[in-house]
Amino acid sequence: MAKKIFGLLAGAKRPLKWHELQAALSLEVSASGGVSMDYHSNQLRNDIRETCGTLVQVLHKNRVEFIHSTTRL
Repeated sequence: MAKKIFGLLAGAKRPLKWHELQAALSLEVSASGGVSMDYHSNQLRNDIRETCGTLVQVLHKNRVEFIHSTTRL
């Protein structure tokens, strides 16, 4: 899960909001190329710090971003 979050944050053009990150984590792509969304099963239920440690922070207005702006994968 942490690897998915890091990838989404690194590839985003702007800081993601908490609900945008949750929605992106809920998307599933099937082998045939179909896309489905299962928000309730795939949402991040733990505090993001439990999953990503101290590399990610949630700022005011629910913005999720890396602790340091130069962090890239």
